[in-house]
Amino acid sequence: MTSNQEKKKVPLPFIFPKTTMTRQRQHLFLQFRDCFLLLVFLLVFTSTDVEAQGEEGGNSCDDSKCRATRIHPWVDNDTEWTCYVSPGTDVRDLCPDGLEGRIIPNSLTQTDGVDFELFTCCALDYVGPVEQTCSDIACSSPDWEGGGNCWGDGFQDPMTCRSAKYRFPRRTGMVSLIYVQYVCCTSPAGKSDSSM
Repeated sequence: MTSNQEKKKVPLPFIFPKTTMTRQRQHLFLQFRDCFLLLVFLLVFTSTDVEAQGEEGGNSCDDSKCRATRIHPWVDNDTEWTCYVSPGTDVRDLCPDGLEGRIIPNSLTQTDGVDFELFTCCALDYVGPVEQTCSDIACSSPDWEGGGNCWGDGFQDPMTCRSAKYRFPRRTGMVSLIYVQYVCCTSPAGKSDSSM
């Protein structure tokens, strides 16, 4: 590029009608503007998801956030997260910050003669119905016994679901070796049932 072309002033009518810049500065300015717009876009959509947690019309409870623990024997006896607790368990603090554990009404079940209740994690200000949104019974990631479990690597051991109702795999955040724990939910992560 010659020095005459480099110093040629180019008007920017779409932002500053009477301002001119060199082509090199214009290019830098446009890159900066694009980065700024992308940052604003990301901030707006990220904050929208957080604000939507307290809306009564949306699904503000998420079973994939449960932090009660149990031993899972096939993954080196590692711990996994679960929404099953013994009846009478105080579940308020069994969720990440900003969420509160709540027992799901009429969820009492029995496994091998032991009673369990289901709970979920809801936004602190949520006042809508408390319902089950995810299930670990619907997981169908293959295991060594020909059944299914809720641990996958996303490649050779896919995170799959066998239920029409709970058909969307959602990661819980628990990791063991190369595997991630997931549950099967009624909607994809970040989406409420009311938006389906």
